[in-house]
Amino acid sequence: MSEASPCVLHEAHGPVLVLSVNRPSMRNALDAETLVRLLALLTEAEASADVGVVVITGVGTKAFIAGADITELARRTMYTELGERARLMRETCGMLENMGTPTIAAINGFALGGGCEVALSCDMRFASTDARLGLPEITLGLFPGGGGSQRLLRLCGRGVAAELMMTGDIVSAEEAWRVGLVNRLAVPADLMPLTLEVATRIAAKSPFALRAIKDSLRAGANAGLTEALLYDNKLFALCMESEDKREGVAAFLEKRPPLFRGR
Repeated sequence: MSEASPCVLHEAHGPVLVLSVNRPSMRNALDAETLVRLLALLTEAEASADVGVVVITGVGTKAFIAGADITELARRTMYTELGERARLMRETCGMLENMGTPTIAAINGFALGGGCEVALSCDMRFASTDARLGLPEITLGLFPGGGGSQRLLRLCGRGVAAELMMTGDIVSAEEAWRVGLVNRLAVPADLMPLTLEVATRIAAKSPFALRAIKDSLRAGANAGLTEALLYDNKLFALCMESEDKREGVAAFLEKRPPLFRGR
């Protein structure tokens, strides 16, 4: 991996890559520079055979990502939203969602607006018990523009999505867990140990099968049941021909840990 700029730090924990947004004085708000760096690091991670899982978090305890940089937001117009800045947000969230590498958001404080949208783009969301989540764009006369509206709808259903976006309410980690926005809760000191433990277990699984699972979930969210089941059958057939499947079966029969290669 290339050297990180100050706005995003990266640290490898074996096969788990932790990317930390590093703007604590701005509550880790997203600006264009941060999005460029985050997208570059995600692209490198996706191309690396050494990265099994990517974890996204924020530096400090106050914020995961508190959303857009409001000073930058004040200068944005209809024309900017059809340009580079909006493209960066869409591509960053799209990369998190569509990359074959599993992604986990470790939410260690406020995850608001664009920060919540980044979390929604990850495969899983683990939160500290003092985290706060929300899409409060309505209070600025806006609505989530980075894909959060559609991802929240698909994750939590129309009623939850409508209430959170229309009220702009910022909810507790416990409430986020209750409505299905968050997978797991941990006291602040245990958030990263829990995240790394789960991420390490996932990274030990077959990369070929993990990519198939992500592909299946992504396709199923945008297709009817019959179409999705047919697509699943094709993915399963591909897995049956993979080297990882042969290694997994052999390791099971030989009572040893498998050595998957992602092929």
